[in-house]
Amino acid sequence: MFIPQLAAVAVAGIVSLTGAHHVTNTSELIRSDVAGICLTVESGHVNSDACNDAHGKITATRWRNPSAEFVSVANGECLTASNGKAVLTSCTGRPAQKWTYSSDELISKLSGRCVTMPASERGQAVMTACTTGPTFYLQRWITSKS
Repeated sequence: MFIPQLAAVAVAGIVSLTGAHHVTNTSELIRSDVAGICLTVESGHVNSDACNDAHGKITATRWRNPSAEFVSVANGECLTASNGKAVLTSCTGRPAQKWTYSSDELISKLSGRCVTMPASERGQAVMTACTTGPTFYLQRWITSKS
């Protein structure tokens, strides 16, 4: 299956994007445009938080992306848009679990809203209107193998 998605390339510590790549069931991190921040899971909540622990070990949640769903490798649950938040629920294939990855944004196919980290850059991920304004960086998510 081919999903239009961008491959992340790290150059001198800056993540940039190149072309489309084939998404498989291999796991990937979902990194923020903010250095060191990833989309993570904690107690059923989807958060923006540190990718690594104090020793540099990657602790962030890994995700698989079959059929336009984002599935947490840790518990097999799906990224779901629910009541203005990004949460994890059992995978059922319902519309709230279908996503488009476009221009570095995770966009709900159901609402057209984007997964957004809070202004503090850490905490519960929410669903907000997609923007190109000054807060755009809070909605930029880049997939990477490490």
